[in-house]
Amino acid sequence: MDMPWTDVSTEAVDFYQQGNYRQALTGFGEGEKLARASQATPLELSEVLHNLSIAQFALSLFARGAPRGFLRFDCRLAPS
Repeated sequence: MDMPWTDVSTEAVDFYQQGNYRQALTGFGEGEKLARASQATPLELSEVLHNLSIAQFALSLFARGAPRGFLRFDCRLAPS
C-alpha cells in the first residue's frame, strides 16, 4: 500500500530562505500537480492545498532553525 508521505529536503529549505517559494514547494512534489491544476478534480485540488499547507509549515520550522535533513509528513487528508 502506498503511503502518502511528503519529504522535506534541505534544498527546499534553502529555496524557502531565499524567498523562492515556488521552487521550495516544488521540492515537495507539488509543482507538477499545480502545473495541471486547471484540469484537476476538486478532491485533487484539496489534496494539493492540504499538502502545500504542510509544506509551508515545515519550511517555516526549518527557517527558524529546526534540525535540517529529511522529514516526513503524513499528508493524508483528515476525515471530514
